[in-house]
Amino acid sequence: MVFSLIYFYLTTLLPDRNLPHTLGSDFVPRLLVICLFILTLFLFFQNLMSKKEDKESDRKIKDRPESVFNILLTIFVITLYISLMIKFGYLITTPVFMLIILWIAGCRHWKHLITVSLLVPLVVYYVFYKFFHVPLP
Repeated sequence: MVFSLIYFYLTTLLPDRNLPHTLGSDFVPRLLVICLFILTLFLFFQNLMSKKEDKESDRKIKDRPESVFNILLTIFVITLYISLMIKFGYLITTPVFMLIILWIAGCRHWKHLITVSLLVPLVVYYVFYKFFHVPLP
C-alpha cells in the first residue's frame, strides 16, 4: 500500500499533455496504481480474515516440489513469451501464453481455457487500439 501511495505521488510529477481530446500522461499510471491499491486492500483484509490453519496448509503446499517446478516453468514461459512476441506479435503469442499459464495455474476446464485465452487478448488489443490509440506489437 505504501508503494501505491508513493507511485501515485510520482504520477503528479508527470508533465501535462496539451493535445486536445486525449488522455493526460498521468491517466494510465494513476489507473494502474488505484487498481493496485484496491487489490492490495483486498489481500490485506483477506489475510486478516483467514484462519491460522489455512496459513499452515498454504506453507505445506508452497514447500512441495511441484510448486517450485511450476514457478520455474512460469518464469521460462514468460521469458519465451517475451521473445516470441517480438517476433510474432501480440495477437498470435498472447492467446498461447495465456493458455499455458492458465494450465500451469491449475485450470483444466477446456472451455474456460479457450474462452479466456482468446477473449482477453482481443479485448485488451481493442481497448489499447481504439481507446488509447496505442498499437500493440
